[in-house]
Amino acid sequence: MVDRRRAFRSRLGSFALWLAVAAVLLSPWLFGSSDPWAYLFLCLVILAAVLLWLLSIGHAPPLHFGVGPVLWSCVALGVLFILQVAPWPGALVRAVSPLAHEAQTVRDAVLVRAGMAEAAEAAGWMPLSLCVPGTVHELCRFAACVAVFVMVVHGFEGWQQLRRVAGVVAVAGFVLALFAIVRRTSGVSELYWYHRDSAQGAVTSFGTFANRNHFAAHMNMLFGITIGLLLAENTLVDWGRLKGWRARAAWLATPEGGVMALLTFAAAVMALSMCLSLSRAGVASLLAGLAVATWLWPRAVFTSRRAWVVIAVVIVLVAAGLVWLGWGAMARRLGALAGMAGDPFSNSRTVAYRDAWRMYLSFPLLGCGFGSFQHVFPTFQSQRLLGWRWTHLHNDYLEILAEGGLVGFALWAGIGIMCWRLIAGWHGRMEPERAAFVRGLAVGVIAVALHSVVDFSLHRFANALLLTVVGGLAAGAVTRPDETERLPYATPAAWGPLRPQLLTVAAAVFLCVLMARMVNDLKGELAYARFRQWDVLREKQVDVADAVSFAEDVEAEAQNVIRAGRHNPDNLIEVAVRLIRWLPNEQIDPALRIRFARQAERAAAGAVHAAPSNYEYWLWLARVKALLGEEDKAQVLLQRARELAPRDKVLKLTR
Repeated sequence: MVDRRRAFRSRLGSFALWLAVAAVLLSPWLFGSSDPWAYLFLCLVILAAVLLWLLSIGHAPPLHFGVGPVLWSCVALGVLFILQVAPWPGALVRAVSPLAHEAQTVRDAVLVRAGMAEAAEAAGWMPLSLCVPGTVHELCRFAACVAVFVMVVHGFEGWQQLRRVAGVVAVAGFVLALFAIVRRTSGVSELYWYHRDSAQGAVTSFGTFANRNHFAAHMNMLFGITIGLLLAENTLVDWGRLKGWRARAAWLATPEGGVMALLTFAAAVMALSMCLSLSRAGVASLLAGLAVATWLWPRAVFTSRRAWVVIAVVIVLVAAGLVWLGWGAMARRLGALAGMAGDPFSNSRTVAYRDAWRMYLSFPLLGCGFGSFQHVFPTFQSQRLLGWRWTHLHNDYLEILAEGGLVGFALWAGIGIMCWRLIAGWHGRMEPERAAFVRGLAVGVIAVALHSVVDFSLHRFANALLLTVVGGLAAGAVTRPDETERLPYATPAAWGPLRPQLLTVAAAVFLCVLMARMVNDLKGELAYARFRQWDVLREKQVDVADAVSFAEDVEAEAQNVIRAGRHNPDNLIEVAVRLIRWLPNEQIDPALRIRFARQAERAAAGAVHAAPSNYEYWLWLARVKALLGEEDKAQVLLQRARELAPRDKVLKLTR
């Protein structure tokens, strides 16, 4: 019975681990997992996997290795997420974040003046975040990433299993790169030949991502994993016994030679797809990653003659692919960098950086709340940027600073520093095979770290998950013992007075609470998708009478979105805008049209409550009030929208 129970736990743990890996591999295929429905679904799968894994390992989690500082840094950052969303006394919020206190206090006062006291918050208590739903979603994604890291480091037993995981990820990356090349050569601009992303458009999409820069960052990390496997295999080959080209050609027919050839080809295909994406930052960051890795380890794998032969073969294959598929577009894209370098301060991204810095100075200590950038930044936008809606800043680090303040930025930096210290502290004592693998991973990590200076690639959940896997593989390679031998540098973590069982139970309870919230939010996202589908049918319907026939279905789904809570203010305001478009249709029953108008009012009020600093939400709420004939209340709301809007922005009740 004991052996049977142990075997069941082993199979359950293995299933949970590979379920989490499968979620990571699925993430880029869901349009980069940028939409809320995609990342909420993946978060649920990953957190369910970690719960199953905790159940399989019983009462004592195997946290025996030297990643304790990394995990405690993650816990500290998780605490900051909770501090940002938890309600605090108004006096404390005013002392820590005066603008956050002002935005929420004025919101409640204006809503009361506009006759919507039920949408106002309870007096005296308020969160630090200016978009609590956005911060909660960021917490969900962060928890999923930490769960993946822990499972990769502690779940897979030994170096050989970590290599197997890296091999599976490399194969999946090769398929993704091949798909992107096929789509590019087909000449079709839509994702999967049918989907057009409303935010990015088809012009900048590539592969399965709506933004080519995000695809390039994903490929760079996959390239690093593949190069790591390739260099690790290279250290196992006894090149001294292969004399002459005939012996080396014959060696390619062996299983070891076949693996080397396939890895080389896969790395070339990944690099080629990244180049074909026309991402200038992707190409530059990959080259810089190779250069920085060589500089960090001047006498290590990258300077050995055999390793550079392998890298040279990859470069030749990539160059041949570019010549075959066309290199002119890439050359023109890179040539445009000269004009940007001539006047860097005129670039819109540079202007946005200055505005984001002003935003940080307004919330210097704890920030405005992770996930709230798009709702706060419009207030600080310069006139030149008024033509765009900035959902993210093209600089991951500056956006973290603006959303998390100095404390949040320090905690994020602390996680990176702890990971670096963990890996760098043992690289000199690792076997050549492991050292080569870790240095290959470093190429992808350095590339995406540099890429994040000019883009927001890590704010795409697929990229964040893959970076977590890369970090877990690197940490596991330096800390996990082999199946038959305990490495001398795998030092146990000191738990002190805390018992692992208590931490396991606490983590399980926290994950269950988080999953319950995600289930509710996912229901809201699915209701919104159904609402959008009904409204799209209305737009495509030529016969007005047919469009009227499903008006009640639209009302029902809109009610479901509103009932799901203020989990996504963008969805709520979109529901309000689309409901307004139904009002001019005189064939709809007047009572139903009135209900549409009231639903639009509740949806817009919910959006304003969730993101009180977003002037666009206030403007749409004012327009709904004007359509309801409440002109005086509409003017009150419009005045608040004008107070929050950029200085030169003209706002009117009519579009």
